[in-house]
Amino acid sequence: MKPKSGVQVGGTSIIMVFILLCLTVFAVLTLQSASADLRLANKSAEASTRYYEADAEAERILAQIDEVLYILSESAVDESSYRANLTRAAADLGLPVTISGQTLTYSVPAGVNQRLEVGLELPWPATEERIKRVKWAVTAIEQSGEDAGDGVNIFIPGLWNP
Repeated sequence: MKPKSGVQVGGTSIIMVFILLCLTVFAVLTLQSASADLRLANKSAEASTRYYEADAEAERILAQIDEVLYILSESAVDESSYRANLTRAAADLGLPVTISGQTLTYSVPAGVNQRLEVGLELPWPATEERIKRVKWAVTAIEQSGEDAGDGVNIFIPGLWNP
């Protein structure tokens, strides 16, 4: 018999190549998953930072409003003068508030697409509790024009009948 020459590929070699190929694919998938987790963690950290910055600014505004209310509650004789003085004082201080009846509202940006909206109830006559929080929530800013996206309407009235 003649001795065989050249490289001989056996079953063991084919299995080893297959195992190396599988390990390489799993390593790439693991790397992609870790990269996606890192991006998500960074976005979450940025969102938390923006929220707490907005919360701190809203608390600063609330403290200014409370200080104004304390001063006005001692000098106001009736509810209408109290509200008028509050509106004037807020404008003088440059506070971004809107007063409607017994409700005072303002909002603070909490990122590009969100804002922290605050709603306060102002009881009359003013007591120790000059302010009652009725709303403290993050809401999405509605976008219009080109920033609104592609404008695809996925709900077509009349075509869906439950």
